[in-house]
Amino acid sequence: MNQERVLYLYDTITNQSVAPILAAIIECNIEDDSNETEKREPIHLYINSGGGVMYDANALLSAMDSSKTPIYTYCHGYAMSAALTIFVGGHKRFAGKHATFMLHQPNEKLGEDKLFVLENRIEETKRLMSNRIQYIWNRTNLTLKDFEDKKYIDWFVDSVEALDKEIVHQII
Repeated sequence: MNQERVLYLYDTITNQSVAPILAAIIECNIEDDSNETEKREPIHLYINSGGGVMYDANALLSAMDSSKTPIYTYCHGYAMSAALTIFVGGHKRFAGKHATFMLHQPNEKLGEDKLFVLENRIEETKRLMSNRIQYIWNRTNLTLKDFEDKKYIDWFVDSVEALDKEIVHQII
């Protein structure tokens, strides 16, 4: 495995933590530009994160979605919240037998309590959650009922259930 194509997200998801990963994905795609997609050596992204800022996760997801070079995601510990969404963005997804995944509603930190600010943040939180659900739903075997049933709780999934729901493709 080419060490230059091994990336790690072992931190809270922020602009600072995803920037080097984003840059590496872009760099690999530029490097592979003359190769056919099937002949490109994959990028291996190892994730062990409790999540973080969904906007920063979305930046990484955009790069992953547009990558012609395949990206394989791995989770041996945990991928929770925004980190789960990034994990599901992998073209092939692998989990250790002790891995744990978690999905919940986005959390918003509000510095003000004015009604119009709250209403605006509620609408934005709903939009973020809807986008996250749609993204994960399109890439897994989860049903909309699964999301509805777990809507207001932290929904934890072990590697066996994750395999059954096609959150992961293979337990390693």
